[in-house]
Amino acid sequence: MVASAPAPHEIKWENMNYNQLVTRGRRIALLAIFVVVFFIFLTPTAFVRYINDALSGMEIDKYIEGIFTTYLPTLLLLIYQGVILYHSIIFIVKQEKRVNVAMEIVSRLTKYLIFMAIYVFLLQALGMQTVVQVSTGGWDGWRTLFPNKIAETGLFFTIFMIHQALIQNGLALLQPGLIIISKIKWKLAKTPHEKIKALDSPDFDFAYETAVTLNSFLILLSYSIAYPLILIIGLIYFFIRFMTQKYLILCTFYVNKSSTGSAIPKAYLYSILTYIFIFQLFTGLIFTINKNYPIQIVGGVLIIIAFVVYLIFLWKLPIIMKFVRKIIKKFEKIEGRKLDNFEHGEVLYIHPVEKKEKETGEADVVLLDTLASKTQNINTSNENNS
Repeated sequence: MVASAPAPHEIKWENMNYNQLVTRGRRIALLAIFVVVFFIFLTPTAFVRYINDALSGMEIDKYIEGIFTTYLPTLLLLIYQGVILYHSIIFIVKQEKRVNVAMEIVSRLTKYLIFMAIYVFLLQALGMQTVVQVSTGGWDGWRTLFPNKIAETGLFFTIFMIHQALIQNGLALLQPGLIIISKIKWKLAKTPHEKIKALDSPDFDFAYETAVTLNSFLILLSYSIAYPLILIIGLIYFFIRFMTQKYLILCTFYVNKSSTGSAIPKAYLYSILTYIFIFQLFTGLIFTINKNYPIQIVGGVLIIIAFVVYLIFLWKLPIIMKFVRKIIKKFEKIEGRKLDNFEHGEVLYIHPVEKKEKETGEADVVLLDTLASKTQNINTSNENNS
């Protein structure tokens, strides 16, 4: 199969000298370690249990204990998602030695989505008791347990969405970690060039941010029927997140607008289709536990239709993408311009530094001029000393 080569700036040149056969074996081994560690030993439930065991030896007031019981599990899940899982997957994907930036992003996105869909959502929603009931064939016990579990997890995920809306978005907006690290690098810098590099904007992490957004979208869709209160919190969360992410992309992080990684949009579409299928499956399960027989039939039919439509979309997705591109090109010919909603346009997105260059016609080289003048002074003084 012949595929177009990536652009030179999208190649991970530092990984080109590795043996590809050894690299594939490394990926399989890392995937096995990832599954064993995060799906068996270090699950969110185990993480919460470790913290509870650490706090159980302390004498805590009952009021504070009640607050911990209500809010601590969701806070720990948020920390687990944003700290432990985030940095672990960054390390694992870095060790995979991918030679393409786009494939590296897809690898991270896939791992985030698989883990979040299973552990942050499914096992929190269903619970291990429900899984045990299904595996042992206890249908009647499962029908009794599942509605109660939905009511409990509906409140759990509502609190989780509140924490994401306020705490996660607030920390993302303030970026305390980035500020602290930049200040430390600035203090430790020995040369003017190092000081300038200390203030460089890091790349925007599309893989993690997309996974978090899709996972929140899945939670909101799945509980919109069984626990409608979550809709209000979810809408507030997505509004705050949209404004926060827009600010981060335009003002804080660096975004490579010249990326041509065709695998990334496909991965996004596959992820969205999979999450919509999980939502339909979850809704169908809610209908099947109803005691009304016609509603049970509707739930079963919904599950079958969702499964068939999902397979058709996965099978025909490349054809669908080509069809959408043709429609976009036709609209572009009619309008005589590119559609900003589908591609990065100069009007839609301009980096603040680029915007200044575009308006003034001069590059923003104040720091570079300072660096050049200091370097020239150093060279002059060295020549005089010699």
